[in-house]
Amino acid sequence: MYASNTLFPGVYFDTVKPELETVLPRMDIAAFVGFASSGPLHTPVAVEDIARFREIFGADLDLAWNDESRQTEKGCLGSAVENFFRNGGKRCWVVRVADENLAQTARFAIPGLYRCNDEIVEQAYASARSAGSWAEYVRLRSQLNVFSLPLQTEVLHEARLRIGSTGWFANLRTSSGFIVIGDLISVNIDAEEGTWYLVVDAVEENTGGVRVSGARGFFCHYHTAVNSPPILDPDRALASPIEGVDLFNLREFAELGLERELRAPSSPEEALPQIRKLDFLLRSLERDGKVKTLDGLRFSAAHPRFWGALPSDDALFEAIEGQPQKKRSPQTLELVGEANMPRFPVCAESRNNQEDFIYLPLLMTQTGGINSRAEFIGTGEPADKLSLNGLMNFGSIHFVDPRLTEISGENLLQEANRLVYLTQPPAKLRGLHSVLTLKEVTLIAVPDAMHARWDNIAPDFIAPLTSPELNPILRSEQYHDYWQLSWSKVSQARLYRLEWSRDPDFRESVAIMVGSDDLPQIGEVVDLLPEPLTEYLLLLEPDCPREIYFRVRAEHDAEISPWSNQRAAFIPELDFTPCGRVQARTLEVELSITPVSPAEPGTYAATWILLDSLQMASEIDAFELQRADEFGFFSPEILFHGKPAALEDASAPSFNVRAEAGSNAYFRVRARKAETVGPWSNTVILWPSQLDRVTLQRHKDLSADCLAIHRAALRTCAARGDLFAVLAFPRRYEVQDVLDHCAVLKPGGESVLSSSVDDVSAHVRPLSIAEEKTAAYAAFYYPWLSARVESSLDVRAIPPEGSVLGKFAHRTLEQGAWIAPANSPFENVLALHKPVSREHWRLLMQARVNVLRRESRGHLLMSADTFSGNREWNEINVRRLINLIRRIAEREGNLYVFENNGDVLHDKVKQQFEGIFARLFARGAFAGSTPDQAYRVITGAKTNTAQSMEMGRFIVELHIAPSHPLKFIRVRLIQEGSGQISWQEVAA
Repeated sequence: MYASNTLFPGVYFDTVKPELETVLPRMDIAAFVGFASSGPLHTPVAVEDIARFREIFGADLDLAWNDESRQTEKGCLGSAVENFFRNGGKRCWVVRVADENLAQTARFAIPGLYRCNDEIVEQAYASARSAGSWAEYVRLRSQLNVFSLPLQTEVLHEARLRIGSTGWFANLRTSSGFIVIGDLISVNIDAEEGTWYLVVDAVEENTGGVRVSGARGFFCHYHTAVNSPPILDPDRALASPIEGVDLFNLREFAELGLERELRAPSSPEEALPQIRKLDFLLRSLERDGKVKTLDGLRFSAAHPRFWGALPSDDALFEAIEGQPQKKRSPQTLELVGEANMPRFPVCAESRNNQEDFIYLPLLMTQTGGINSRAEFIGTGEPADKLSLNGLMNFGSIHFVDPRLTEISGENLLQEANRLVYLTQPPAKLRGLHSVLTLKEVTLIAVPDAMHARWDNIAPDFIAPLTSPELNPILRSEQYHDYWQLSWSKVSQARLYRLEWSRDPDFRESVAIMVGSDDLPQIGEVVDLLPEPLTEYLLLLEPDCPREIYFRVRAEHDAEISPWSNQRAAFIPELDFTPCGRVQARTLEVELSITPVSPAEPGTYAATWILLDSLQMASEIDAFELQRADEFGFFSPEILFHGKPAALEDASAPSFNVRAEAGSNAYFRVRARKAETVGPWSNTVILWPSQLDRVTLQRHKDLSADCLAIHRAALRTCAARGDLFAVLAFPRRYEVQDVLDHCAVLKPGGESVLSSSVDDVSAHVRPLSIAEEKTAAYAAFYYPWLSARVESSLDVRAIPPEGSVLGKFAHRTLEQGAWIAPANSPFENVLALHKPVSREHWRLLMQARVNVLRRESRGHLLMSADTFSGNREWNEINVRRLINLIRRIAEREGNLYVFENNGDVLHDKVKQQFEGIFARLFARGAFAGSTPDQAYRVITGAKTNTAQSMEMGRFIVELHIAPSHPLKFIRVRLIQEGSGQISWQEVAA
């Protein structure tokens, strides 16, 4: 014993277990509610970076044309979330809102896949993962995977394969892990013109491999000749839309003579049947060019990797609390994980029960099949994009739950909990009210609350300057070494720019400006400027014979037309063309673009022809079709590059293209044969001559929709008690509009708006005097910001909520929720949309609006005030501190439920809260120089009387003195007689 306690000379380290520090509830997690291109409707989704947000919710949604800004108005949700992360946010929840009854979900025919039961065979469809017009840009392709399964042949007298009306079995030389229940196998016998498709229902290990069996199967018979008589009775085939293919059920095999029993071959010459295990892959191509693949998909619902398990966005992200979750195998969870990250754009169709069908790859190939396009199944009439997205018009009804708009603030949370937890089936809350059940969210913004309504009046567009048409290049008959160039006249042109180059891409070129040769004299008065010439004689010095390319464009002041069609000439001319030589001029192409059909708005057919009648389009080695957003094709998108055989008709090349409303689209094409690259065709422009909607500009009226959404947001935050709203105003608002909006919104404010409610308006009562406390749960910010949108690289006016909430989150994570979120420069802010003068700043501060200012350090907030006029709740950091303490109290209070209500419990609770408050005091959350001045926890007999305890209640009073931010420092400078200036600090 003595020896064991002996310490030898040296240094010893004792490990002391540190005291566990109380972790404060997170106060940095925000929720954003607005419009998105994709994603589940009215279902909160957690995202932790902008890439994941774009993967789920897509690009910013195009809403309507804005005549004032001359551009398409876009949804603000994406830019708000981007700026939240760029300014320090780490995690947020996103809620996409729209009319779920109006929004349509696309479906895709899976190439080559058909589903069948005992009666019918029909095309198999997949659905888009969420509703919206985004799916029309997705293309889907399938590919069959085949794995050979050899039969066991060691035992001569036992059947190795039997297929009959009562079932089937096969003895295979493979492992039980390679083939499992639910797999689909195919059996081909050379003498039969067809394939057996059999579903594995049981797998048993035996000597030399496994025995697989089942009771479900089909025989697929392919007709080899149109006029040959059918081998099998077609009346017994299942009803099928496939021409030349008959499918028969397993139960008909006896009557049809399809029953088979195979043993080991008695001689080497006898061929064994080909038995294969089948699965398939789906590959998608999306608008941004990303290709996503899901492999190893199965055909039967009995298999854990059944393709029908691919989830929609609603199924993936909607977790209903208190409801039992369906148990899934690890393989199914793995498949769902593969479809989730990265998010696969299609899922299983939910219109019919997938488990009632067997899916067969009747026409699926082992190479990539044709691209499947989206089909929208709705009213039967072509729908515009906004209707497909569930937005017939902007309105407050999209942002709220109508069942909760008439409920008072005191009963709002109770009614929401009743709908979610006590109704069967559980109700799904809509809009910003869906945030009520998200316990971790403490901040909320509605960046799309400030749009205007739109109507069906199409805007007037000014067509861009058209390009001239360059005529064939001819040698001048009068002047040796001169070449005659001419082109068509362009109205309004004041100048033509002619270029020639030895490179078809004009990387190096010579430019010539062609004007008029009839210029007015100095001092001469003219009514009109003379028109420029449309021809030019070009002198080319003798050189080695080579291809030279020409092009021309028109110019009018600052407006420039696209380039004309290119022409090529072989200069100097040769008396004969060497064998195998192709001259570029023989590859000149003319492009035309026409609408496909009224049922496919925005889709056009690009068709081109070769101008040289001796050249056949089908003999061209490759065509290249380009699209660009600007006339110079500085960063073109290659829409098609390949052989004519890749097109539907090689002799008359045609390719479908898309043109977006709100922006010009430029197209051109060229041919390539052997080593010769042909000149570019004429440039075809598609401009937005017709849009679906026009945003109405209401400069004189306040936005009734925005006011209704703000009222609902304030009531929602007050009902939760620990939720804080960051709100802004419509972009068109001037300072006086902001002041009027605040006067109407404040509790007890008189409404000057019409009380009429239409189909897209929510009836939200004005805030009453009794709801004065709700104003302390929100802060308002002005003006909008000009910022760069990372996903599209364009500069856009955006509401300030995202940037402000990013600063909220950043301050909370670094210092605490009790620190005022102000006086910190914003990231990714280029300018203020409407700078605020000092006089207007004073008026807005009096109205409890926080103003963003440009200072020497950047763009920052110079105040952090709530909307409340109550002096105790003026500051955001005070409101947020109380929200934090409320969350601490709820968390800690749950630990003591069911404990005995006595002195021991009272002391334990007091020590617990005093320990937490001591840490908050040390971090500067409370005012006062000592803990007694900063906080107090009362649990004694004064609050917990005997009568109260007999009623089963335990009351804890928490007294705190919140710290206030230092807003002003007053410095007094005094100049004394000696000329020196003294410095005095004066209390504010």
